[in-house]
Amino acid sequence: MSAHANTPEHTLPELSGSASKQTRIKGWVWPLQQQIALMVLAAILVFALVIQLWNYRTFMNTEIERTQEKHLVIAQNVSLSLSRYVTDVARVFAHAAIEVGNNNSEATRVAHLSLLESLNVESMALLPTFAADQPPPNWLGKNLPLPERAVLDDLRAGTNATLGGVQISGLQRIGDGKYFILGYELPDQRLVIGYMRTDYIKAVQSAIAFGEFGHSAIFDQFGRAIAHPSPKVEENMVDASGISAVRRMLNRETGVEMFFSPPMQMDMIAGITFVPETRWPVMVP
Repeated sequence: MSAHANTPEHTLPELSGSASKQTRIKGWVWPLQQQIALMVLAAILVFALVIQLWNYRTFMNTEIERTQEKHLVIAQNVSLSLSRYVTDVARVFAHAAIEVGNNNSEATRVAHLSLLESLNVESMALLPTFAADQPPPNWLGKNLPLPERAVLDDLRAGTNATLGGVQISGLQRIGDGKYFILGYELPDQRLVIGYMRTDYIKAVQSAIAFGEFGHSAIFDQFGRAIAHPSPKVEENMVDASGISAVRRMLNRETGVEMFFSPPMQMDMIAGITFVPETRWPVMVP
């Protein structure tokens, strides 16, 4: 009797514990309807994500095609305009340098200065050779501070053969203005330099404006801003060579580039190219 009496005392707790475990397990298992609803919701979310990614890719592909068809064409037209301009400037400057170097009469000086000024070349100077006993510079137009010696040395040693022997420096701040320094070495090793303003380049850049943010931007062969929609960037000749699009143009690449623009503080897509004679990057974002 004692054995039968003890059995319920030991088995009842065990049965009670097993039941509580089953209750806890059932509490963690969702009903079938909730599971199906969760699966449907997950499927809807995945489908929505796929649709969003597809829409994004379609949108980006459309933007790239539009940029290639329109913005890149505009950038190439700007490049062509600047190419023709610098070619004309170089031809006139080389002719004026030779003529004034050979005949420094007042009539010759006035005629060539007028022609140079029509192309935004403000002044020209005939520099002596490296010999110490040479006379000071002979100016055609107003006297301006000479650029640094390193700039003059680069112009003398320049290897750009696309402009008939005329070399063009990077953008320089001379006095109160910004200029490109033209250089042409005469057969007697005198160096003729000219001060070319950025008026025409800025006029071409400012003529490109469309939509809310459509514009063009032009840089020198080192990536410094010549003409830019941001007055601060342009005035400070900001170095943009760290931007991927500008790096590609400095490497003589033409095409389409997506990049983040620090001056504009936004992602952009642009047609990019360059001016062959000077390697100036030209972009139309």
